[in-house]
Amino acid sequence: CIDRAMERNSMTRKEMEKFIDMMGKKPTHIDSHHHVHLRDNLYPIAKRLAKEYDLPMRLRPETDKTDYDYEIALMLPGFYDDTATVEYVTENTFGIWDHEIIEIMCHPAFIDQRLIDISSYCKERANEMKVVRDKRLKQWIKEHDIELITFADLKKVNNTEEKEDSFIDELKEKIADVIEDVKEEVDEVIEDIKEEI
Repeated sequence: CIDRAMERNSMTRKEMEKFIDMMGKKPTHIDSHHHVHLRDNLYPIAKRLAKEYDLPMRLRPETDKTDYDYEIALMLPGFYDDTATVEYVTENTFGIWDHEIIEIMCHPAFIDQRLIDISSYCKERANEMKVVRDKRLKQWIKEHDIELITFADLKKVNNTEEKEDSFIDELKEKIADVIEDVKEEVDEVIEDIKEEI
């Protein structure tokens, strides 16, 4: 098992380096088909890779987010096949729009022969393309003042520098509280002395 884990770790690192070499940059995030990177035996490898290359990951709501360093994009569940509609997004069935960052994972595409040859999810992709380009959806996004972003826009929220800044801010608050308490005690002592005089 340990050998297989090390082999997978090595393979994912090689794949990452190949991507960087070919594209001249890192990917925007770590992801996989059917979310296999979130399986129990692969998630530690994906998590290590995300840390090593300083990248966010696509996560499910139930994914363990301990030591995850980025803002979390909550995935809209079920936007797929027959439920990939404008209404599905806008009706807030799941209360998803109560969250700050939402991911609508989708598979929009224009159909060509190559896609037909490699995928059984073709007409559905064309439908998703129609949905994401729909004027009603665009209008709804505008009316609700929604900013469209990518994984590349997610901010780090748990990095060491921020932890240190947070610790320093906490320490400053505690020191200010102690100074205030001491000042109040000194003021009380001064008042007592004045009364005795």
